[in-house]
Amino acid sequence: RHALGSFEDMLLEVDLGRAMGCYLDNSKSTAKRLNENLGRELLELHTVGRDAGYTEADVRDAARILTGYRVDRAGSWDAWYAPGDHYVGPVQVLGFSHANGSPDGRPVAEALLRYLARHPATARRIALKLCRRFVADEPSAAVVDAVAQAYLDSGADIAASLRALVQHPEFEAAVGAKTRTPVEDLVATWRVLDMRPTRPTTSSDFARTCNTLANMAGQRPFDWPRPDGPPDVGDAWSSVSRLLSSWDLHYSMSASRQPKTGVTFRSPQSWLPPLPATVGETIDHVSRQLLGRPAGAKLTTTASQRIALPPETVLRTFDDLKSYRLPRLLAAVLDTPEHLSR
Repeated sequence: RHALGSFEDMLLEVDLGRAMGCYLDNSKSTAKRLNENLGRELLELHTVGRDAGYTEADVRDAARILTGYRVDRAGSWDAWYAPGDHYVGPVQVLGFSHANGSPDGRPVAEALLRYLARHPATARRIALKLCRRFVADEPSAAVVDAVAQAYLDSGADIAASLRALVQHPEFEAAVGAKTRTPVEDLVATWRVLDMRPTRPTTSSDFARTCNTLANMAGQRPFDWPRPDGPPDVGDAWSSVSRLLSSWDLHYSMSASRQPKTGVTFRSPQSWLPPLPATVGETIDHVSRQLLGRPAGAKLTTTASQRIALPPETVLRTFDDLKSYRLPRLLAAVLDTPEHLSR
């Protein structure tokens, strides 16, 4: 809901909500039994970051400000505010200070989150994350500064920050610079293969099998064990085991081997150009469909070796290709760096 709206509004809804309260134990934090998890992650991960120079005293006071937000974790999951559990007394967090004299600390908590959302350190951290996501693993200071300034000038508006990013010349120059994560590869593969998922009804259907396939590559959706989220840099997703998993994924989907239910596939014949055509022309035709670009000499050589047919071989009917060669051809194109990058 807030993806293209205000980061400030997103921060308040997430960090004061019941889901985050349970995940980071703030729903159990009281003035007498303080839990610092959410206070710490609010500073370290959700806003300013470690480089902002906050102290352990800042963490404790952030946690104190956030006391009072309770959730019934034993049954109903109802959320409420308990003034008797809120810490009362002066607090200071990274330049923010408040007398915090009322048992109802919600206005103080909201004020702290709004302050942190508009902090220059938060602006730079959000800008770096956006640039790392859409430009490069190590984006230049110029593009990060431009996005951070747009964030501050717009009052933490995400859409304005993204506009500054896409208008920067480094964005257009970044095509192909990022390595696709396993989940991105999975989604990109089923899109270019024109697979059409349906609502799953069994555990073996496509939508549910995708979780298993992503897990095999090391990135099961919504299952990252730490609160910082999965890494967004290529080195983390460029191991031999990940590459082998992706190659297996490409062939399984190209061969309609896994999953077989809960999804429809294109007909094998639809991948070929009008026949007769040479193997080289067929590779080029498939490359244009899967990669959006013609096949170069390297891809033509690699794919022809994969299907054991020279590029000059003429295909007059689909049977000349043999049904087992088509999945190998599709997978050979999908196994390229061009498909594994974005």
